[in-house]
Amino acid sequence: SYTRSKNLSQFTLRWSLKYTAPTFRIFSSINTLTSRQDGASNTERYDGNAGYDRFTSERTFIRAKYSFLSNDKQQLKFRNVIGTGVGYFFIRSNRILWDAVGGIDFCKENFQPADEPSRESLEVMLSTEITALDVSDLNLSASVFAYPSLTYKGRMRVDLSFDVKYTLPLDFYISAGSTWNFDNKPIDGASVYDIIIQTSIGWEL
Repeated sequence: SYTRSKNLSQFTLRWSLKYTAPTFRIFSSINTLTSRQDGASNTERYDGNAGYDRFTSERTFIRAKYSFLSNDKQQLKFRNVIGTGVGYFFIRSNRILWDAVGGIDFCKENFQPADEPSRESLEVMLSTEITALDVSDLNLSASVFAYPSLTYKGRMRVDLSFDVKYTLPLDFYISAGSTWNFDNKPIDGASVYDIIIQTSIGWEL
């Protein structure tokens, strides 16, 4: 979007891909927001992930995952997280997937203040995710990830994500998505949380 007054321009993107085969699953997502305006500081936020699940039985799997986050509100120049874990399906069907994962991650963070040292840490990763497809014209995806730190005592990070899409008559649809990032021990001057909410209406063939 662009508004001539104060040269306000904004770009947002929310994209995701999930594919499930008989023996594996791949997934990825990207969320971005950039905003520029005369007389105000620029706002930039980027986050995303990519991962691979290898099914070891009807109910269990092994996961490898990479994720990143950059946002102004938490003064994060970049957070890279790579990890692995084991998961279990509570529900696994053609329309509904609900799982839980436990594992360990390596996290590296660089911050926007030039004098702020970077952080490297090990974290426990605990998560649960649910995906529901074509249930009464509704598509739903939600996840909760918790990261208790093993390196920094008492530190806890939490990432929440929620997406919903509802099909309307004549092939129109409405959708909404939100991502919330929480850190109970950010650097000095940074916010403990950041949130983004995106909505849209569209038409599809």
